Amino acid sequence: MEHKNINYENAFNCKNCPQCNTSKGCPAWLEMIEEDDKGNKRIIKMCDRVYEKYFWINVTKALAILTENVSKTNNLYTDGIVAIGHAIQQHQNQQIPQHDIKMVR
Repeated sequence: MEHKNINYENAFNCKNCPQCNTSKGCPAWLEMIEEDDKGNKRIIKMCDRVYEKYFWINVTKALAILTENVSKTNNLYTDGIVAIGHAIQQHQNQQIPQHDIKMVR
C-alpha cells in the first residue's frame, strides 16, 4: 500500500473544523462504520480527539458489563457447588441412619 504525503490545508484548525480528511481538511478527522450488538451499522464522523473520549466511555461501559457477567457467573458456580454439597450431605444422611452407627472403641 502506497502512502501519499498529503498537505492538509486546514490541519488542526479546530475553531473552523473542516470536518473532512481530504487535502482541504484535517488528518484528525475520522469516518468509520460502527456496529452495535444487534448488527445495526452507522457511520461515525468526528475528530479523533473527540472520538478518544467516546472510545474510552464505551470501553468503560463494556468493562462494566463484563464485570457484571463475571460476577453472575461466579455466583452461579458458587450456588452450584453449594447445591452439590447439600445434595451429597443429604444422600449420605439417607444412606446411614444415625441409630445404626456403632461406636468402636
